[in-house]
Amino acid sequence: MSEAMSSETTIPRAAARPPRKSPGASLSRDHLQLEGLFCALLDAFREGDWGGVRAMWRSFEDALEAHFSTEERHLLPRYAAVAPAATRQLLHEHDSFRQALWALGVGVDLHMVNLVLAQSFIGALREHALFEDRSVYPWADLKSVA
Repeated sequence: MSEAMSSETTIPRAAARPPRKSPGASLSRDHLQLEGLFCALLDAFREGDWGGVRAMWRSFEDALEAHFSTEERHLLPRYAAVAPAATRQLLHEHDSFRQALWALGVGVDLHMVNLVLAQSFIGALREHALFEDRSVYPWADLKSVA
């Protein structure tokens, strides 16, 4: 994550694993589901299964946008009060991911996906998710904001 995120005041982490229905646990499950979809997509790209790629891409794109929208509507406005620089960085990353989604989506439509770009995209998403899982979501569980 960026320097802004690592240099901010430490956000309290939950002492124990959050309850299954907690906001953080729910959003973390989204990350796992998105990871699974993207891994299946990469396999379909490698195999040249463009019908499967197109269908999975739409599901992935819709799920990722829904996840971002939930965070932006319910979580990040309150998180900004305790970690403004980190929140700005997360929102910037959401915008960057949306731009990358568009570029990759064009590749899907043209059957010309750059596998290196796709792998880089998932790497960045993993880093983003890890930051949220370790700091934002535990804070959300303590505050019950989502």
